[in-house]
Amino acid sequence: MMRELIRDIRALKYEQLFGDTDYFIEYSEWLSKLKIDKSLSLKIMDIGCDNFVSLYQYLRFKNYNISEYYGYDLNFSIIKKQDTIQKKDTQLSYIEFMDNLAIINFLKIDCEGCEDNWIEFLDQTNFPDMYYSIAIHTFSLNYDYNKQILKQNNFKLAYITPDKKEYLYVRRMKR
Repeated sequence: MMRELIRDIRALKYEQLFGDTDYFIEYSEWLSKLKIDKSLSLKIMDIGCDNFVSLYQYLRFKNYNISEYYGYDLNFSIIKKQDTIQKKDTQLSYIEFMDNLAIINFLKIDCEGCEDNWIEFLDQTNFPDMYYSIAIHTFSLNYDYNKQILKQNNFKLAYITPDKKEYLYVRRMKR
């Protein structure tokens, strides 16, 4: 009860700063299950980031130590098929993407239904040891399969959106 009250008060403060409480509540739920040490230097890849870079803002608001942040709004099959991807003023090559993946310690995937290829790719690479937050959507073509793959790889259900269309799974970095 008290935890929810404090979360709601902080959500209102967050809303004043950034204009949205939905992300605050969602991130609060799954980050509480990840239990990331705030002194850890986070190197984050945010797949499906929004224009407001809400994960970055949330982590800064909560005083996490972010040393690197890579925000992409890309479908993995597009990266695989093309040599480079145009994203606003930058280009990302497949090699650069893989290099970024090799140095990060926190991967968040919430790309509104295009998670199928990401989960398949990560499963084939044996889910490198890092912190994960992966959203799977009930309207995704492979929802049941994705859920099965995540459970087989020790992901835990962390949050279900109020409309029950999005299920967020997390996995902690091994220590």
